[in-house]
Amino acid sequence: MRGKRINNYIILFLLVIGGIGVSFAQNSTAPLESAMKTYFSRMLQIPSEKLSITILRAPRTLSSEADMSGLRVYSQKKHIRLGYQTIWVEFRDENRKKQKYPVTVSVTATADILVATAKIGRYERIDSRNIKVEKRTIDEGWEYLIHEDQLKAGLESRRIIQPGEIITQKLVRRPPAIRKGEQIKIKIETGNLVITGQAKAAQDGCIGDEIFVKCQPGGKKIKAIVKRPGWAVVYQENVL
Repeated sequence: MRGKRINNYIILFLLVIGGIGVSFAQNSTAPLESAMKTYFSRMLQIPSEKLSITILRAPRTLSSEADMSGLRVYSQKKHIRLGYQTIWVEFRDENRKKQKYPVTVSVTATADILVATAKIGRYERIDSRNIKVEKRTIDEGWEYLIHEDQLKAGLESRRIIQPGEIITQKLVRRPPAIRKGEQIKIKIETGNLVITGQAKAAQDGCIGDEIFVKCQPGGKKIKAIVKRPGWAVVYQENVL
């Protein structure tokens, strides 16, 4: 009976010690995780509260570094991204460089994703009638996402979008002020002389875009600047 009681004390002691060890390990990585989150938030332009950093692999010697005040986190990659990767951790003490350590991490972000709820035709407007918002955890593609507030400017699909597809920048565009094949009016400016005429748009164009148009009659192809829906301006150098 006495032996069993001693064994129970030993087990309880080991559990307590083990708990202290786990707690210490978690607390010792807190400054490191905070520094990583700040780094990725700055580099990816993602709010830190939307980021999650998981340390997958780190040298044992890293835990022996007690001075976290000079902590610096950086990557040797030119393009910083979400996902599985190796970054570098460096400690400084009174401006004296210490040893740097590679740390393997998984970086994810919580994002409000726009998802197609129905088949969206080519050049169809994207709005609440054909999309919904879903909160998801992602490990890639944050920079290509379309956010709900961007829909206020008016966006349309570049191609057919199937139900369940995530709406990304590659799938949408601003509606053009002039569409290919549209009959438009052009204003030709040559010095003090201004001539107006008719033309046919040879390509789509938003306001400020330079597009090719075919003058009518004759069909001569020249460049014009889109000024507003149905109107484009041709400058002298593009007429010659």
